Parts: sequence; structure tokens; C-alpha cells
Amino acid sequence: MTKRAQGQGVRLIYLVGFIVFGLPALVGYGTIPLTNFTAEALCVTGLALMLILAGIDPQSRVERRRELLAATGAFGLLFLVTLLQWTAFGQKQIDAYLVVLGYLLCAVMAVGAGHAACAGDHAMSWFRASAKSLAIAATLAAFASAAQYFELDARWLLISPVSDAGRTFGFIRQPNHQGTFLNLGLVALIFLQRTGSIRTWLWSLLSLILIFGITTTGSRTALLQVFFISLCMLASSWRDRRGLLKAVLPIALVAGIWLALFLLSRSGGTEFFGVQKLAQTSSEGLGMRSAAWRQTAIMVMEHPWAGNGILRYSAAFFLGGAGIEVGVGMSHSHNLLLQVAFDFGLPVAILFFGLIAWVLWRARGTFVTNHGFFAFVCLGCLFIHSLVEFPLWYAYFLLPACWLLGSLTCGRRSAAARQDAEAPHAGNHGEIARASKALRAAAVLAGIAVLGVTLSMNRDYYLLTPVYAPGLVSTQAERLKDAERVFWFRRYADFPGLQLETVNETNYELHLKRAASIGCVMTEIWFQNSTILALAQSGRIDEAKWILYIIWRMSNGQVDSFKKALMGSKLPVAAQLVDYLQNPVPVPKATTTFQQACYGRAAS
Repeated sequence: MTKRAQGQGVRLIYLVGFIVFGLPALVGYGTIPLTNFTAEALCVTGLALMLILAGIDPQSRVERRRELLAATGAFGLLFLVTLLQWTAFGQKQIDAYLVVLGYLLCAVMAVGAGHAACAGDHAMSWFRASAKSLAIAATLAAFASAAQYFELDARWLLISPVSDAGRTFGFIRQPNHQGTFLNLGLVALIFLQRTGSIRTWLWSLLSLILIFGITTTGSRTALLQVFFISLCMLASSWRDRRGLLKAVLPIALVAGIWLALFLLSRSGGTEFFGVQKLAQTSSEGLGMRSAAWRQTAIMVMEHPWAGNGILRYSAAFFLGGAGIEVGVGMSHSHNLLLQVAFDFGLPVAILFFGLIAWVLWRARGTFVTNHGFFAFVCLGCLFIHSLVEFPLWYAYFLLPACWLLGSLTCGRRSAAARQDAEAPHAGNHGEIARASKALRAAAVLAGIAVLGVTLSMNRDYYLLTPVYAPGLVSTQAERLKDAERVFWFRRYADFPGLQLETVNETNYELHLKRAASIGCVMTEIWFQNSTILALAQSGRIDEAKWILYIIWRMSNGQVDSFKKALMGSKLPVAAQLVDYLQNPVPVPKATTTFQQACYGRAAS
């Protein structure tokens, strides 16, 4: 390969790396998949380009290592179990299950892409591209946090100068996600400094900016990640005096910035959320999260062997009464370990995490290398986040994590050493070349398929978002008609249509059937007056009262809107429900409709 071709290849690597690792942070994350699909689509598009790039590179190859089989097998296991769950009780959600299956398939491909990157001749270029992308995007995000904290007009940075009680979130709209992303940027800076790709003074300056952004998020998780990064720096350089001093720097910067912002807030300066967070921690501990974890553990043990299904948590949490104990509804458990156990069952969860742990254990020797340090510490930060937030629900966290995991499956040997080791086996060269060619062709085809599906989902997304966007000229009925063409997000399109429908004596059975199907995926359907009325009209008055009781408890008795809606209904059962809301006494849990619709089984 000529030097010019090599240079073009490296530039392509840097571009793809930026699309996967950096750009999603600058278009805005969210906590609802429907609002952050642009970031999701960018990351998945980058994965497709990775696969195609590996496919057309004649030097790329995949080694058949046990670690690679274990890493891909872990996510392949989740794919298989999801497929089995769908055939068992998910046929009514075929489109939603297709999204989940595609999501897990992308995770498997990302592991393979990470392995191909570390096994090829451009391994270090891939790591530098990933690190530089994270460092650049995180620095911009940190500037956005600073602008928010000091309430500066930063429209030139494409962000509103708005903070939440002194708590910053950058482009991400979620402070904990922002803190994790900035910590990944900090790890990237450390990698670049270790490989001589950045000057020490610039590394120190950018680290200061990032840690300022981390501190102003007010995220305890982000601060814990900083301590984790420092500990990893200590572990990897405990014999180097200069390395030890650098390892202490992140902790020292956090302590200094936290104290400075605390004193500034006490003297009448801008508000600092870290003070409130410290007070909350001392009085409440982990608050709602710990309560949600207890309830999730109970839900796990209700169906410990086969799990509950990957789309059921929010509805099961609400209808099962866990929201009464926690005080709010939860769309996920805020803990990856519990979430996998709830979704897939304890045996699958143990096997999945066991495979991942085995891969990391086998790769432990790479921790002393620069790329191994980068991969291990980034994965550690994501794991810490996953214990309180479950970030792997998002493609822009999951796919980079899988890529990093795949990059640890090559072992410690360099590409040159691998080539030397393979030289004596020249007799197998033709077979190896044919296998590599087949794998490259498969990578190209997989990349094209991923691009095609992503474009299709993106089209659906932009057909659907106007349904929820306020202030549009067209009526909601007109927008719903356009949304009928949506395939990938059909449940999101059906939901507002059911909200507009009036329940009467002739349509309540059909309405309830559709509501139960949608309610397997979207909890909100069970909060609707129409669903409650349809349940009561169909003779399931106990289930209607159970839902009203949950709402009454979770809202602290604020149910006037429900009373008004019920009183305005012409159904005779409405009067009985209004009477119940006058004095909502506790009722037995009733979830038969949900259990039958979503699992094909009666309530346990």
C-alpha cells in the first residue's frame, strides 16, 4: 500500500471514529429514546462505516480467539433469548422486538469491529482516532457546561445558557450522562498524553476544563468515576514517581474546584448544585434509586428463570405496585445487573456477566499497555455509570463499549509479532486468505445492511416526531395519518391515536385489546382515562380500581383531572369509579389483563 493510500485510510479512520465516539455528544442526548434518536443513528451509522472500512481493507483480519467467541457469544446469548421470548409472548410487538434484536446484533458487530481494529495494521490509528474524538467532543461539552454554569450567552456553541439550579448538562440534557461522557474524554486525554500525541501543558489545561465540567454536573457518579480513573493511573504507574504525581492530579483538581465553587456559592455567587447533592446524600443516601433496586429485586424473583421480557419493565413496575413504594414510575431499574436479571432471568444474567468477566480477566495483562489502559478505564467508567443509570440502553454508550471490549480480545502481541508468528505457517496462507476475504465480504454486507436499516428507522423517526411536537400548523389527526406509514416505531404512533379515541359501549373491547398490546411497551397507556373505563366496562372493575389506587397513591391524592374525565363520560361504570375516588381504600393487586396480553399467563 502506498503512503498516500495509507494516509487516506488513516483519515477515514479518524472520520469514522469521530462519528462513533465524538459527534453523538454534540447533537444532544436525552433520557427518552424518541428524543435522542439522532445521536443513536449517528453512532449506528458510524458502526456501519467501521464494518465497511474493515471489509475493504486488505490488511484487516479476524483471529479466531476464545476471547472473541466469548465476547460475541455474550451478546449473542441475549439476542437468542430475546428471540425466544418474542416467540413465547411477544408476537404482538413484532416491530418493537425487531428494534431490540437489531440493537443486540449491532452490539455483536461492534465487538467484532473492535477486534478487527486491534488485529489489523491500523490498530494504533483506531485507538488514537477514538481518543481524539472523545477528547475534542468532551472539551466542547465541558465549555458548554461552563457557559451554563456562569449563565453566559453561548448560542455560538449551539446551546442554551440554561442550567438546573446550578447543575450543568452540556448538550446531553442529563447531568449524569454528561459527567460520564466528560470522564471518557478525560481518559482519552490521558491516553493521548501517554502516547505522546498531546503536549503535557495542553493535557493539564484540557484536564482542568473537563474536571470543571464534571464537578458542575453535581453528579456523584461522575465524581466516583474521577476517583476510579486516578486509582487506575496509580495502579498502572506505581513505580514511576512522575506517573504517581499525574495520578493524583484529577482528585486534587476535583477537590480544589469543588471547594472554590462552594466558597463562591456561599459568597453570593452562582448556585452550586454540589452543596445540595452533598446534603441529599447525607440525609437520603441514594434515595429513590435504592428503593427502585429493592422493588426490582422483588420483581426479578417473581420470574427468576425465564425473565420478564426486555420491553416489560416500566409497565410491570407501575402495574405491579412498585411505583407506590418508590413514589414515581421508572422506565428501567437504573442498574444494569438488575435490569439484565429482570429482562432475561438469573441464569442468563449470570452467564452473560460471567462471559464478559472472563474476557476482561483474560485481557488483564493488556492493562499495562496504552491501548489496554484506555479500553479498561473507559469500560470501568461505563460500568460505574451502569450501576446507577443503566446507560447501555443507549447505542452511543453500548456500541463504543462493545468496540472497546472487542479491542481487548487480541491479547498483548503487536500486529508485527502476530505476523512473525504466522510466518512459519505459510502453507496455510491460501486458506487464511480465503477466510479473511469471506469475513471482509461479510463485514461489507453487514455494514450496508446496518446503514439501510438505520436510514429506514430515521425516516420513521422523522415521520413520527411531528405527532408529539407542539405548535405545528397541521392537526394531530393529520399528523397521525402521516404516522400510519411508520413501521419501526409503530407503538409510539398508536399511543396518541388511542388517547384521542372516545370509549363507548360499542368499541370498549377493541379499545382495551389495543391498549393492552401497546401497554406492554408504553406504561403511559395505563394512566389514560379511556383504558381505565374500557377495563371497567369489560367487567374488570377490580383492575380499574387497582390502577386508580396506584395513581392516587403516587400523586398524593391529586386525582381531580381523573374525576372530571370520568364524570364527563357517558358510560354507566364511570359513576362507580368516581365514587371510588371519593374514598380510595386499598384494593388487592389486579394485573390479569396485562399479564395475559404481554406474557400469555394469568397474574401470579
